[in-house]
Amino acid sequence: MNAGSKNIVIIGSGNVGTHLAMLFREHGADVTVAGRNIASAAHLENTGVSVVSINELPVVADLYLLCLKDSVIPEVASVLPDLKGVVAHTSGSIGLEPLLRFPNHGVFYPFQSFRKEIPLTVKDFPILIEASDSATEANLMQFAGMISSSAMVAPANVRAGIHTAGVFVSNFTNLMYGAGWQVAKENGFNADKLLRPLIEETSLRLKYRHPSELQTGPAIRDDRETILKHLDILEGNPELYKLYKELTNALLKKYGHEELP
Repeated sequence: MNAGSKNIVIIGSGNVGTHLAMLFREHGADVTVAGRNIASAAHLENTGVSVVSINELPVVADLYLLCLKDSVIPEVASVLPDLKGVVAHTSGSIGLEPLLRFPNHGVFYPFQSFRKEIPLTVKDFPILIEASDSATEANLMQFAGMISSSAMVAPANVRAGIHTAGVFVSNFTNLMYGAGWQVAKENGFNADKLLRPLIEETSLRLKYRHPSELQTGPAIRDDRETILKHLDILEGNPELYKLYKELTNALLKKYGHEELP
């Protein structure tokens, strides 16, 4: 598919919409971003992306992507005009139902973490596709192929499982990073200097082994003395104390040791 001949409309200028707009534009597509508040798309000025009000979005385009919070996708889809082109949303946890009124509809789920104010480091991420029919599926796969070498068909039940796994490895992991930074703040050491190299090494090891083969730390060794020292350090922060203890017990149980009382 020749990206330069394609017109793509992104509905929404948040994290996902911003990055998809920029990626399609980088690959030569004609991209329009439509939103309820044009001011929220000010960061897209001078990028080659057109920005319009949602009331002014073109009704003829090759692809419309609803890059919106799950909770508002049905509402926004219900008030869109009749659109000539493939209409898809980018949610990992919603099926095709909100888009049934459009003849050619589907899901175009980019399986990546986005922040619009931060450039993407890994741009070649998986894109998961579901569609109303085989022709629309083929179209969506071609659109995905413009920006990714890892596009695949994933029905709703499979996509929901992938989304759940993503929460574990990205969202929950980031929560743990935040806990580490909090411990650093409370104990007077530089998290960027001391924790960041550890995070990078731990992540890079996944290239070589399954995560279960890479577990280290006091819990896997049943090192009670060290665990109790850590809990003593955290005693002034009940939330982190509880979190540390619960996670330690999960590891102790997993590796056949007696849990903490």
